[in-house]
Amino acid sequence: MTTASFSGTYVPNLDNPKYKERTLKRIKQAVGWAMAVLGDEPRELAKNWIDENLGQQQKPLSQWLRAKLLLCADSHYAFGSDSASCKKYTLNIAGVKEVRSVLQGAEPIPAESLLAKPTADTDEAYDLKLVQYWVMHAYGAEMQTLEFNYQEKESARLWHPLQNLRKAAKEQVWNAVGLKYNYDIKACAPTLILQHAQELGMDEWLRGIDDYLKNTADFRKHIADITDIPLKDAKALVNALFCGAKLGASEKFALFELVGFDREKITTLQNDARLTNLREDIRVCWKAIEPTMPIARTDTGRKLPLTSRRKWNRYFELERRVLNVIRAELKNAGVKCFLEHDGWRSDTAIDLNHMEDLVIRETGYRITLVAETETP
Repeated sequence: MTTASFSGTYVPNLDNPKYKERTLKRIKQAVGWAMAVLGDEPRELAKNWIDENLGQQQKPLSQWLRAKLLLCADSHYAFGSDSASCKKYTLNIAGVKEVRSVLQGAEPIPAESLLAKPTADTDEAYDLKLVQYWVMHAYGAEMQTLEFNYQEKESARLWHPLQNLRKAAKEQVWNAVGLKYNYDIKACAPTLILQHAQELGMDEWLRGIDDYLKNTADFRKHIADITDIPLKDAKALVNALFCGAKLGASEKFALFELVGFDREKITTLQNDARLTNLREDIRVCWKAIEPTMPIARTDTGRKLPLTSRRKWNRYFELERRVLNVIRAELKNAGVKCFLEHDGWRSDTAIDLNHMEDLVIRETGYRITLVAETETP
């Protein structure tokens, strides 16, 4: 392919038989990736991951694919801080429709000819085949052996790109290779942070956390109801509070985005008695945990406050301790699995009571494991 500068009138060359098959493969892989990881909700995508799946952005075909498949929902990005973030994207539904038609024999059209508005026209069965095509092209060896190569980045968590699949794609991908059993640790972050504080000497009865752990679904629904946000966002909000996020009505507070930058909703959360009890209890937990963490100081020696990132990293260490026990037990039993942070997918049904007992014996932490059909 040429490396000439991109023009809005560029279209992939599918007339030249020398390039047609290779170009169609590139397009299929790109569409499969985009539909595997993106939907209507904005999602952070690292530039190197986009480049890996759509090609280097200076190439005309790569730019055409970006124009057709991605919509930038938030162009802000930052590096090297607790607030590090990537640009956010949604799936360009209109562009996907056009590219799908190209794969089915239509002539490609220029990027500047994108439809003005997305349509509801879909071909779910075909799209999921494209998702499967991308997965098998990118991770074929791992999918065949069900032995996955995880990375440890700046935290104790094990990371793999396939953990980023959207829900519909996960069902397609994992069922196709026999990993049809899906398990999670119920309320993992609150459970482990509370018990970690207790093992470090915190002996207060924490009414707010007790309420959350005993009435998890009801508590999340309460937060969703008073703020008019989705249940999954209510869950994310509470988990973020457990790891140092603050409620504030400005863009420097990450939770402000979860409530649609609505100041009244932040005020509602700040004044909610049930959530206030929980927030106070979270502070009690971290007061017990903080003395066991390294002290960060400025160049002048001034002690820095405990950041959200450092709290998340401590939680990831706790999560990893539990997951290591589960992973080792599955391996010893010959069970194939894919790890998803506080859960896993396996090719065999698991005795959850046995696994819970094993975790408490090995780590001291009492967890509750749930299957996919239950509320994690």
